[in-house]
Amino acid sequence: EKCGYDGGDCRPPRAVEGYPECVVTHPGNIGNDMCDDYLPYNSEKCGYDGGDCPTPQAANDNVYSNCFVSYPEKLGDGECYDKPPYDTYECGFDHGDCLPDYMSPTLSPTFSLAPSISAAPTLPPKPTAWPTTEESAVNVVFELLTDAYPHENRWELVDDATDTVVKSKEEPEYPLVDNTFYSEHFTLQHCVYYTLTMYDSYGDGLLGLGGSPGYFKVSVEKERVKGFSNGSDFGSNDSVTIYNC
Repeated sequence: EKCGYDGGDCRPPRAVEGYPECVVTHPGNIGNDMCDDYLPYNSEKCGYDGGDCPTPQAANDNVYSNCFVSYPEKLGDGECYDKPPYDTYECGFDHGDCLPDYMSPTLSPTFSLAPSISAAPTLPPKPTAWPTTEESAVNVVFELLTDAYPHENRWELVDDATDTVVKSKEEPEYPLVDNTFYSEHFTLQHCVYYTLTMYDSYGDGLLGLGGSPGYFKVSVEKERVKGFSNGSDFGSNDSVTIYNC
């Protein structure tokens, strides 16, 4: 708040349903099956990212005995993970990987992040798959008009039978521009169920509250198919079933 929420670049944080003391900028990131391994998401107040992150454990050493992280193997691995709790006094600034030149790696810690609740381990990444030319037969067009906050959005197309990700787009691999139209064409298999899910981490869909709204649209063989929403007002996510047989 003191910094104007990144000078206005970030929306004001909101409390997360089910975690009244968890106040974050992107409530939709809590419990979305992806571990946001940094504070405040991966904290006790936020249920360790709604169960997406493993319960933090103590680093296996005598120097940083009050360093509690979900992935101890990240500490001192030669790469600076510059997010708390890793890049903190408690953890020796990522066991020296992020250590400022003027500081000692044995500085005394000033606070504790010891866990007191359990959480489910993070899910492994889904494999990717794509049908061969011979198997491909169903034409699908995905259209997206971004709102004023495109950094809050990502989407993925999943083969329901194998639970494999056919295609997905998210930051930073796929930087979206605000109020911009995008279109992608997929060629999928006949008689196979797919699900395309659109996500919004803030939880207001593509309404772009305070700015210009957007929408997403899925067409199968030139006919639009919908989830529960109109493609704009869907909260944190909306899924569209794709099937042609």
